[in-house]
Amino acid sequence: MMTSFDLKKLLAAVLGYVGKILLFMIVPGLHLISVGKKPLGYTLVFLFFAVRILPLFVPFGPLRLNFMLSANLLLINLLVLLIAYAFLVLDLPKIGARRVTPICGAALALFLLLTAFSNSSPYDYAVTRTDHMCPLLCYGDIAVYKINNGRQDDFFKPNVGDLVVYRLGRDKVINRIVGIPGQTVCQSSPATNQIGSKDEPVCADEIALASEHYFVSADNRAPTKMGTYFQKKIIRKGQMIGILPKVVANWPDWVTPLSYLR
Repeated sequence: MMTSFDLKKLLAAVLGYVGKILLFMIVPGLHLISVGKKPLGYTLVFLFFAVRILPLFVPFGPLRLNFMLSANLLLINLLVLLIAYAFLVLDLPKIGARRVTPICGAALALFLLLTAFSNSSPYDYAVTRTDHMCPLLCYGDIAVYKINNGRQDDFFKPNVGDLVVYRLGRDKVINRIVGIPGQTVCQSSPATNQIGSKDEPVCADEIALASEHYFVSADNRAPTKMGTYFQKKIIRKGQMIGILPKVVANWPDWVTPLSYLR
């Protein structure tokens, strides 16, 4: 029969084992340092923190250079994780015997500090998967846009002609605003904005836009690879996740092997 002392000892061993795994997963490279592979371990730790510190000094904006830098940092981070986790999995039976050195505590503290005080980027990107906005945004183009943070003082007032980004299922769609609240849009091809002047032609199929509702349409009304679903649509202001998208790269120009995943 297991005594209370043995139970506590077993619990401590399990917690220590799990704790070491979590530590080595949070900061890749520390495990390699603990097993004596210090050159590779220190290199992975350095790259891991460089990926997180460098963007703090290079603002991520709608510029090709900054986007490419961020993309390359993501790839470096992925490579670091793959190498570190491969060694970690192979060494799982002996993790309990690995030592946690002071450098492990310092690395963990630095990671928590960066996580607590780092600000998220005000920009994000969308990959165009249709030709509905070509030639401005064609299939495979990567566009960086400013995120709508929900604060009206920081977000623009959408107007006719502006480009906006909204979600349609799991996809990010970029369209141009044709009509704003209070206006009437004619569902013709292409869609036109009917302000209501007597000089404007009469439209048989009119849509009056209510408050917070916007009519968006594609620049290229020809059939696209995704059909005509993205051609014309009414969206609410709350659906807009970004503004001012700007093309910064194309999949083949970014990472050629990854272009086959389109």
